[in-house]
Amino acid sequence: MGDLWRIRRDRAAHLAGQTPHAHEILTFYVGLAEAQERVADQLPVADWLSVVRSDDGDFPWCRVARLPLDQLALPFQDLLSSVAGFGTERIKDGAHSLLSRNDDRRLDVLRTAVSTCGNPDSGRKEDDDSEQADEIDDFSFYARAFLEAVLTAIARSDSRQPTDWTQNSCYVCGAAPQVAVLRDLPDAVGRRSLVCSMCATEWRFQRLTCPHCGETEADKLPVHSAESIVHVRVDACTTCSRYIKAVDLRARGHAEPIVDELAAVELDVWAREQGLKKIRTNVLGL
Repeated sequence: MGDLWRIRRDRAAHLAGQTPHAHEILTFYVGLAEAQERVADQLPVADWLSVVRSDDGDFPWCRVARLPLDQLALPFQDLLSSVAGFGTERIKDGAHSLLSRNDDRRLDVLRTAVSTCGNPDSGRKEDDDSEQADEIDDFSFYARAFLEAVLTAIARSDSRQPTDWTQNSCYVCGAAPQVAVLRDLPDAVGRRSLVCSMCATEWRFQRLTCPHCGETEADKLPVHSAESIVHVRVDACTTCSRYIKAVDLRARGHAEPIVDELAAVELDVWAREQGLKKIRTNVLGL
């Protein structure tokens, strides 16, 4: 488990030195990955599997709503204490605000996140200006960062895999994909897979298919790349106006998809200028 977080930290630290425009983001992510690793290492995941597993043959196999939230109070507090020490002023203020609550009120943030984990459009709605919506928006980062650590630990504790999974959501936790990955395999050149935005599970997905709406017409699935980032591109869909970034491991084999996606912020700027919406923003909301 530690190797995953170490690889992410090392890659983020490396890219921070090469991408000045993303230096602050990546430096923060190094600290966040360390905090997430500490959370994952202290969880009694093996004791939870019988509770969160779905019935045999059902997917997603991890029922996130069954997570024992009462046992997550202390680990969540630990993550908040960590980010309160190295985050931006806004992140520090939010962490201290949550730390000032009692355990039950603090867990309300996780309850909301758990109830919407499988919905890529969850969170604040554009036409919702209520105080409750503001709070969900303000605290969603902490819940997501924490649940990423929890669900990644759970995903790596069980080898259950469907043999023919081709859905656009994760077969472990039901969340939407964060990034696509391209690689050559002995049985497939340029095979595309998707990586879950919550538990980092990877699964095979059709190359010429929109991961959001299922569009398959090639002329409606434009690709955009930048000369400065040869291994990351935007896979867009003009039918639903969504996009996902794809990391091409054939161009840069040592890339770490979650981290390299985070570093390529200029592609997100370009996509927004084209009126595209990301299928799932990353943990930093980008």
